[in-house]
Amino acid sequence: MHPVNAETVTISYSVKFEDKAFIDDLQASLRFVVKERDELIHKKLAIFDPESSGACRNLARELEDQRQRIKPQFETLTAIWCSLGQLNKEILEYVNAGQSEIDFDRAGEKRVRLWTPQ
Repeated sequence: MHPVNAETVTISYSVKFEDKAFIDDLQASLRFVVKERDELIHKKLAIFDPESSGACRNLARELEDQRQRIKPQFETLTAIWCSLGQLNKEILEYVNAGQSEIDFDRAGEKRVRLWTPQ
């Protein structure tokens, strides 16, 4: 079997979280961040005076407060993203080590089956 190049392989995932409350909280937090961002871009920056040191301090304080509020969500999403990246590496290692077989699903898409060495 020829080695699989990570740049030529597309891997898709379906991620399911068992903890619905966790997802609901994360979605609500992220919606709030988007709302704040929209307010900043569409309203506050339109009236922001960059020549005013007081306005600059106020905006810096507000942005730092927002950063502190979204830090936990950012860290959660970063951890999920890193886990998926690690999973990609492990899948490619399995494929390149001959610990897989490739077949095609009904739509004609390649599907890789992985197994653990005996």
